[in-house]
Amino acid sequence: MKVPPWIHLAAAFATLNSLPAATLAITGATFQNIADETIVSTGEGSFSGPSNVISLTTSEGTFGGLTGVISNDLPNFTVDNGTPERFYFGTPGAENYAATGPVTSESALTGLRADDGLLNIGLVSNFQLGGGFTENTRIFLIDLNLTTAGLDNFGIQLIDSGNNLVGTTPYTLNIAAANFGGPIMTYADGTGLRSNSFAAIANLGLFGVSFALSDFVGTGDLSTATGIRLTGTGGIGGPGAVDPSVIGTYVVPEPSTCLLVISSLAFGMAFVRRRHLLRA
Repeated sequence: MKVPPWIHLAAAFATLNSLPAATLAITGATFQNIADETIVSTGEGSFSGPSNVISLTTSEGTFGGLTGVISNDLPNFTVDNGTPERFYFGTPGAENYAATGPVTSESALTGLRADDGLLNIGLVSNFQLGGGFTENTRIFLIDLNLTTAGLDNFGIQLIDSGNNLVGTTPYTLNIAAANFGGPIMTYADGTGLRSNSFAAIANLGLFGVSFALSDFVGTGDLSTATGIRLTGTGGIGGPGAVDPSVIGTYVVPEPSTCLLVISSLAFGMAFVRRRHLLRA
């Protein structure tokens, strides 16, 4: 007996969604221009203006419904020259790309805007993500880095709404350069990338990583977690910094949800096939 293709598809989805969560590389992304809604995906080009990230792809699938940072607190935000530094893509003075305007952590690292961010964030950088985390929540970080050099290593801890660490033994996770995949957006010649201290730099790209609550190690109640703390290059308490563009969350659907969608699709396909046979 020939098994209908949607049965194989349903089984594949069930298997995929039953796999344990792990720290995963983001291998693709889709970005949307804020002004004209132009869409650009990984490998298709560069930003045409201020753009939000609207979907991400990992080995678990492709997911939309992203939410970004709601608020942040960067008490130790410094860079090599001692000045808070925002990076952005565009021409100085162009709309939404002001080179000399306010440079604040709140404007550069809230929401889903991917064409700007902050360079060399110091230790103890707190990001509130709204809470309500479940086993299906995935937290993601998109980082700016050179495509010709090693990626950032950094530590992450879970925090509550008051920016306090969560857990009797604080829940922690170390992200290594090896956890990232290839660039999800590249800038081979650095055209359009600017900051307070440079006009262009070659071989830059955006790289992403995704992780779940189950990836953190610690003890105690997780229910109060509402956000994350970045702790700098080299893991928890290590030196250095990271260059985030977007931090946020998305939800991986339950297997039952995927199966419901597939079952509905299968029913529709069977109905259409039956009508075709009856007409024949």
